Amino acid sequence: MEKQQYYEYLASKWIDGTITEEEKDKFSAWFSNVPEKDIPVPPSYARDTEELRTQILNNIRQRLAAEGQMTPAKRPRTTTIWTRVAAAVLIIFSISLVVYQYTELADDSMVSVIEPGSPKAILTLSDNSQILLDTIAVGVKVYDGDIIIQKDENGHLRYSYSPVARDNHTTVYNTISTPRGGEYRLTLPDGSDVRLNAASSMKYPIRFTDNKREVTLLQGEAFFEINKKTAMGKRIPFLVHTGNQVVEVLGTKFNINAYDDGRIATTLVEGLINVGTHSNESKMRLYPGQQALFESSNNKLSVAPIQVDQVIAWKDGMFYFQDASLPTILAEFSRWYDIEIAYQAPVREYQFIGKIPRNTPLETALDVLKTTGVQFKIENRKLIVY
Repeated sequence: MEKQQYYEYLASKWIDGTITEEEKDKFSAWFSNVPEKDIPVPPSYARDTEELRTQILNNIRQRLAAEGQMTPAKRPRTTTIWTRVAAAVLIIFSISLVVYQYTELADDSMVSVIEPGSPKAILTLSDNSQILLDTIAVGVKVYDGDIIIQKDENGHLRYSYSPVARDNHTTVYNTISTPRGGEYRLTLPDGSDVRLNAASSMKYPIRFTDNKREVTLLQGEAFFEINKKTAMGKRIPFLVHTGNQVVEVLGTKFNINAYDDGRIATTLVEGLINVGTHSNESKMRLYPGQQALFESSNNKLSVAPIQVDQVIAWKDGMFYFQDASLPTILAEFSRWYDIEIAYQAPVREYQFIGKIPRNTPLETALDVLKTTGVQFKIENRKLIVY
């Protein structure tokens, strides 16, 4: 069998889930010598599983054709090549492939399409009254004392002072909470921009003082773009509290992820921040491209370089997985699609790489994972992995 036909044959067996361990090794040995980059897929539509399979095979052929253009030096891989092969479909899907006709899952028990999350949140005012923000029309004014709260033309929440606002030194707070399957963006009273991911909440004053600005990320994940403010020629500090961690903002853009119990990941995109704890006066300074990881179990704070694009992809409407396990991916799906995850068997140790648009219906995203051999079924809003 000719070389190209042989690897197409192995690719086909991989897609069908019938490849043997020995064949995996042979395919992995070839794949490890191919330039590691996304495979271009022309903008087209895959109407069914067979067409998706054909497009994948076509892209395997493209990699075979590119083999002759490789340089001898190869960069080291941090994971096994086979896990990259198992995840290649995610990369292919991320380029421009859209599946319009969903294949049925496992036992053909699909009842309805589970749509992705959307902008929605609950705003709790200082008197504890609550407003469902997705039910408020653009331009409608809500008052909390002399503070005006309303949506702008983009649907983002904004704060401003009413024309009759008086100096008020009493600090009162609002809390914004996104449900599972929701996200929201708001502009704080000082002009700072905050985007909340699904299942997140933040508490903040509706009026900042002239000497300090402080907010508390109660749970979940948020991306911050802090507006620089000065008073009497001095910078007004901005602090973000998350559990026992505190971030002192020295410059603009950063992400805080506090989904995991006992772990807080703070990633700096632009500017400077100091990260510390309430129980320790020492702080660590972060520079762009670095992430601080706080472990509450031992009160330990460490800093390491990070791929920023992966961390903040959610705010730009993408899932971005890099050597991610299946439980990691499904945990994100669970929050975004508001579904329950149940495992009926031990999870195979895949590590996935690639991107999927967050506006993708759940069934389409699962079709991509199914191509690697993972099996699911859906019962109401429960996803069962077996």
